[in-house]
Amino acid sequence: MLNNMANNNDISFDWSDIVNRFIDNINMGDLIDDFNKKYAEKVESMGRVNIIIAGRTGVGKSSLINAAFRENIAETGMGDPVTASIRMIEKAGVPVRIYDTVGLELNQDTQKASISEIGNLIRSNQNNDIMDMIHLIWYCVSVESERFENVEEEFLKNVANNSVPTVMVLTKAFDKDLTSAFVIKLENKNLPMKKVVPVLAHDKLDYKAFGVDELVEYSISLLPEAVQSAWTSAVKAVKLKREKSQKIVMGTVVTNFAVGFIPIPFADAAVLAAAEIAMLGSIAATYGFKLEKNELISFMSALAGVGGVTVLGKTVVSNLLKLIPGAGTVVGGAISGTTAAVLTFALGNAFITAMDMIASGKIGKTQLNSKEVLNTIKKAFKENLKIGKKKFMKGVPTSEDMTSDGI
Repeated sequence: MLNNMANNNDISFDWSDIVNRFIDNINMGDLIDDFNKKYAEKVESMGRVNIIIAGRTGVGKSSLINAAFRENIAETGMGDPVTASIRMIEKAGVPVRIYDTVGLELNQDTQKASISEIGNLIRSNQNNDIMDMIHLIWYCVSVESERFENVEEEFLKNVANNSVPTVMVLTKAFDKDLTSAFVIKLENKNLPMKKVVPVLAHDKLDYKAFGVDELVEYSISLLPEAVQSAWTSAVKAVKLKREKSQKIVMGTVVTNFAVGFIPIPFADAAVLAAAEIAMLGSIAATYGFKLEKNELISFMSALAGVGGVTVLGKTVVSNLLKLIPGAGTVVGGAISGTTAAVLTFALGNAFITAMDMIASGKIGKTQLNSKEVLNTIKKAFKENLKIGKKKFMKGVPTSEDMTSDGI
């Protein structure tokens, strides 16, 4: 941890005054432009994940795809044919390319051709750019059918090799006892796969959906680091998005704490503003939600606790050091760093609260400016101001501290 440069008595200023000045001096036109720019940059830098989802017809591949990935991409059509046995599914704005397979349920010649074509797809891309490689295979088997045939075992032995991590997905896992027995049976075959994961993609009758988030969260550990951000954005799993976004917030907190020690008055905190807008854009890209102008204005308005946001000011903070007792001293510099860190922490986590509400289906994106939602965001912001003030009183965590904190 950084050395303690201040104590509790040093930080006695009025947070509400700082926050309102922080918000009231934002130029919303610049904010929206910068937000959209950072969002686009983050999305472009993610690249995409390429995944093969294989299995016999009728095992529930489309249901799994729509449960795991946002935008219900399996409903966009049959996909583009790559070969007679492979079709490619993708949707603009969702950084994943899915290769769906057919033919494993047909005659022996068709089965062999399908396995050959899938193997060729993998081999032809593995020496290319990392964004074109096949990164992962999900092989789907239906528990309901209780069938795992020789052709499927051949597929796994010939296609799912060490170069592409493979997960066996047991779909339609209604019956607990049958599923457990099937897992043991498949694991005893010692097939080239990383794990067997049972799932039920959607609620059905008295059975509640389960397993899809666990599958998604396990799968990210098998992917190259370069495409993990793309995976997080492409999937629905809220926990994965939240954890990634919290890391983005903490990284920005460290940056803005350092900005607080720049030995010049904060007459114009342009560096602070740029970091925070980049943070919001990165979080939005992680969740896959690009906010419209009115939605972003509503969010910022909620934090200020006012009905609208002044759009005439050109600075994010107007001489921030003047708001803090001890400005101009070593302690004053420390407090300004703490102030920047706490504001960043609260802003980022309030934004995560808003994104979580959308991602979990509690609200639609167009409901972000409703009174009830804005009150929830405002409450989260105030709570995180208190948490941040306590958390960063003695400085901000190092990268090692952030890992140990589970952030």
